Amino acid sequence: MLSGWVQFPIKFVVTNKDFEGVAVYSTNGPIIGADASSVGDIRRWVSRHGTNGAIPADTNDGDWWLLWDTQMSDNGDYAVVAVLDFDGTNEPVVGVPVTVTVSNLFSFPNEVAQTFGSRMWIYFQTIPDASVQIDIFGEKSNYLGSFDPTSDTNGIVSFLWDLTDGNGHRFKDTSFSGVFTLEKTPAVSHPVSKPNLRIAAMPPYMRLQKSASGPTTNNTDQVVSQWQGRKP
Repeated sequence: MLSGWVQFPIKFVVTNKDFEGVAVYSTNGPIIGADASSVGDIRRWVSRHGTNGAIPADTNDGDWWLLWDTQMSDNGDYAVVAVLDFDGTNEPVVGVPVTVTVSNLFSFPNEVAQTFGSRMWIYFQTIPDASVQIDIFGEKSNYLGSFDPTSDTNGIVSFLWDLTDGNGHRFKDTSFSGVFTLEKTPAVSHPVSKPNLRIAAMPPYMRLQKSASGPTTNNTDQVVSQWQGRKP
């Protein structure tokens, strides 16, 4: 059972060391949020960006790891396989499938909704018919306001935000973060189906409102998500 951000070593033995890289798939295709990287690449990336990202301990630069933000994938079962691509050949080597179950209270299985232009598409999946509070913060971590949507019978919340404060003032931040809190769980839960990613299905704008008590302080059943700006 997997949730949140996970990392696992990818173990393989080959006599031909001339391979281009390692990819990770499920039997249904690419896994959103999953990436295979060598320890050397991870260390170079962390050093270049000056972050405190996790570096696998006691490993060599040539070792490979699966890095997976499972909140970017749909909940459900996955048969995960590692694929080795060799230089100069179209005959990759496919590993034995490993079956895992992804289970997150909040999922964000839509890469398009991770960035924004003149509008932001807020899209996520949680428990069906549940009340959620989304506290929005600007790029300087300043509290801007909150949304209070209710998920549909499939657990989906999907709406457009025009990046205004609800009174016509437009924020100029190049990044936003949201704290998602499950406020109320329905007495009876419904089975969750695969989300519909059609843009045409999105409802009208929801209104951002300042909460009198400020952002939610209850850390129970709460996750954080971020959006990065791009040109409209």
